[in-house]
Amino acid sequence: MRIPPYALFLLMTAAIQAEAAPCEVPVSGPPRAEPVRQVVIHATGGPDCDPARRFRGGTLDGIVAHFLRHQGTISIHYVIGRDGSVVSMVPESRVAHHVRGRNADSIGIELVNDGDGLDPFPDAQIAALASVLRGILDRHGLRFSSVKSHAELDTSSLTCEGQRIKRKQDPGAAFPWSPLQRAVESRTVEVPTVRKEERATAPDEAASQRNQRQEELRERLRQNALDQEDARTALRLSRQQRARDPEAAALAMRQGADQIGSMEEAISQLEQREKELRAELKAIGQARERATVDDSR
Repeated sequence: MRIPPYALFLLMTAAIQAEAAPCEVPVSGPPRAEPVRQVVIHATGGPDCDPARRFRGGTLDGIVAHFLRHQGTISIHYVIGRDGSVVSMVPESRVAHHVRGRNADSIGIELVNDGDGLDPFPDAQIAALASVLRGILDRHGLRFSSVKSHAELDTSSLTCEGQRIKRKQDPGAAFPWSPLQRAVESRTVEVPTVRKEERATAPDEAASQRNQRQEELRERLRQNALDQEDARTALRLSRQQRARDPEAAALAMRQGADQIGSMEEAISQLEQREKELRAELKAIGQARERATVDDSR
């Protein structure tokens, strides 16, 4: 009998669960005034104007040392190495500085990875992440839909050699969202056997959560489309105004108020967000197809 891929993944999760017990490197943070509402997944590498630092994930020891050196400005709750080693830094009861504007109600997890969409996340690392996430979600009464990417929450940009790029892209396109969700939502290693006549009435929590997340994504896509339409309308009107009044346009340029550039950047970021939402929708559809195939066996 062929073992489904997700069953192998769950077996690995159980095998290293004991190893996923965090090593503590305590770092303090402000007391948490708000309840935890989301968990943010980071990769240690990312875009940078300095080629020596661009998409360099580093090592677990190096990343922990980096957080210790800069704990007054940046911090994190957990760091997970490529081999599945887990380091606990800021306690969950305290705020870490890991994502702009979203620190107060979030827990941050760094994964040692280049974050370029090409560097693979090892199975041991994702299995350890699933174990850590399961504990966090249980402790704070959250569902997997509360797990966010850093890229989703930070839409800022940086300019390198005259070119604007998204400042935070992690964990990147190589991150295995669907296998992670299956591992987190499964509470036992054994895959339950359900008789065909029971399948119509058997509870399917994972399918329910997929459907809920799918509706959330569709609503975000709808809002994103409206935002893009508004931004393009504003850009068109601004260009028309400048064409009618070139002197005002020249004055605005001299004062550094390049509204057109800002609008174009806003549209670019909305388009990038649309791609990310569609990619996650596609992953949910693929997960549903795999679940249907597994049920038919």
